[in-house]
Amino acid sequence: MEDETNEIMPHTEDYQFDALANEYNEKKRHTFSDLLLCGKIISKAKKELEHGKFMRWLGDKRVSESVKTSERMMKLHSNYCQVLENPNKDYSYIEKVGLVKLLELEKLPTIYKKTVDITNDAGHVEKIEVIDEDKVEQILDKGIYEEGKITKVKDLPLNRFKEIIKQESGDFSSDSEGDVSESKGDDLESKPIETPYLTSSSMVISVLSDQAQWLWKDLDKYDDTRLFEMCETEKETLIASLKLVKGHLTALVVKIDDFIMKGDVQ
Repeated sequence: MEDETNEIMPHTEDYQFDALANEYNEKKRHTFSDLLLCGKIISKAKKELEHGKFMRWLGDKRVSESVKTSERMMKLHSNYCQVLENPNKDYSYIEKVGLVKLLELEKLPTIYKKTVDITNDAGHVEKIEVIDEDKVEQILDKGIYEEGKITKVKDLPLNRFKEIIKQESGDFSSDSEGDVSESKGDDLESKPIETPYLTSSSMVISVLSDQAQWLWKDLDKYDDTRLFEMCETEKETLIASLKLVKGHLTALVVKIDDFIMKGDVQ
């Protein structure tokens, strides 16, 4: 008769505790995809473990994450869960940006986001709005003229990084908040730098030009079929946002025409 005294029951909570902790430890902070997997594992642990055991799980030496960091990582996973569907794609441009900066990107407008089909743990396909990683790459790798040198957006101090994201969102007021220490791993691999912005006005013009092109291309995707598939709330939100943009652009065209006229006269 076989000895079954050492057999582990695979569906006990203690088994899940150890299995999730070991899985987390294996994936901890190696690549961007691993970071997203860690966020997914934390979400699973929070869902499957009792509250007290979940807190103990976070403190386990194999995990060792604070509540605040764990919440950020779960949010990061929800923003970029589609990346796990493309494990062979190169994400080196985003791997060491840092949690705080990556979460700032969720403040970007809808033209920087997309709806994807994701298969959940139950095997059901659901539509989820996520951040478009391709459009984010264009922002992170842009060069900004700062203090006599060109610095990529992703390498900027957090306070300045926040200002750029606000400007991408159409808010050109300065960010008066003090700088905040960033997450682990902010030294990045070098990539070719795009044409720098030499003044604040030229930076705004370049940003608006990029946004206009992206919005133009994105709106081309909204054919009758896609509009029909959108839920009413999403459709209403999109239309309201476009009306707001239209109002701002109409006023901006008047201001630009006035500026051009004065420049031509002089």
